[in-house]
Amino acid sequence: MMGMFGHATTTTVIPAAPGFEVISLDAGFQVMRQPIIAWQVTTAGQYVTSLVPIWIGFDLGDTWYGVRLPDGRVVSEASGSPRFYVDAELWAAAIKAPAATAAWRDAGEYTAGEA
Repeated sequence: MMGMFGHATTTTVIPAAPGFEVISLDAGFQVMRQPIIAWQVTTAGQYVTSLVPIWIGFDLGDTWYGVRLPDGRVVSEASGSPRFYVDAELWAAAIKAPAATAAWRDAGEYTAGEA
């Protein structure tokens, strides 16, 4: 398959180092953690075009999630740009309001200022 930059794409799975976790919010907006066991890496030539965590647990679908690094920082993608947070608690605080708004919209309800 031809990918970005006109190179054939290659997908490889590599083991993850200990300490990486997928974090997400449960229905009560509490932080849940699941260990990452591997990474799916897709390359096109010398460029990495995709890096996807693999974990044992449930599928998050399109929910809000981030990757907790071994040093405690969290990286999360918002609008196509990665954002770093000092820890999981700051990440959760930053995304609770947008996540709640998205949940209400998905349920077909309006949020403040949208009626």
